[in-house]
Amino acid sequence: MNTDILKKHSALLKLYVPALIALMVAVVKYLVAPPSVSGYFYMLESVTFMLFVLAIYLIDNQYRKTNNALSALEADFKNATTDWENQKRELQEKLSAYEEKEYASQKFASYQEKVMLKLFRNDIKKGDKHHLLHLISEVFQAGALVLYKETEPKGHFNVEQSYALPEDFTPASFTAGEGLNGQAVSDGVPMLVADLPEDYFQISSGLGASSKGYLYLLPVIKNGECKYLLEMITFHNTEIEKMWHVISEKLIDKGIL
Repeated sequence: MNTDILKKHSALLKLYVPALIALMVAVVKYLVAPPSVSGYFYMLESVTFMLFVLAIYLIDNQYRKTNNALSALEADFKNATTDWENQKRELQEKLSAYEEKEYASQKFASYQEKVMLKLFRNDIKKGDKHHLLHLISEVFQAGALVLYKETEPKGHFNVEQSYALPEDFTPASFTAGEGLNGQAVSDGVPMLVADLPEDYFQISSGLGASSKGYLYLLPVIKNGECKYLLEMITFHNTEIEKMWHVISEKLIDKGIL
């Protein structure tokens, strides 16, 4: 800021110093001029000096206007630069978020591919529900699994197969719309319930009491209706609900379910 002020003062001095010198020279000239000089000479000199001063004033006024315009342009440029920087930062943040999302998507696709290979690299025999639950348990490191199947009357689900349950524990049957299991069946979409208290499983889940973990309720839809429900407990997030549609379709296509 001080540098700008000094530059402005320097420019003004370059204008006004010559005018001051011209004034002093004119005054001295009038003092030493001989008496015989005509009055027209003094009049012409005065007009010339006034024109010179007027020219200095106009130049100075134009300079000030130009300087103000340049200051305004500089302020606009700084504001525009700030806006550009903000837009650049926003674009970089969006690009970073997109790259993270793309990376997560590719990572999940790779994870899903590995899961599918592990589940279906060896043919599961039709009707071998125990082998199916065993494979799912290995792939997703499940603590316990229960497979329910719809029976008569319609909408009533009984246990078809279980895996890794205590010998003295028998999962309860349920009907569509009853508890978490029934809600998952009615909705027909995978459900994940995380960080449940120990007693919550006793109330709403056929798996009974368990330590805190992740509860997955995974319906199997055939011909637009839920025919099976896989209930699974793990102690980490497996993301099976995101790929269950693909898994269940393949299980149906292979006649496993």
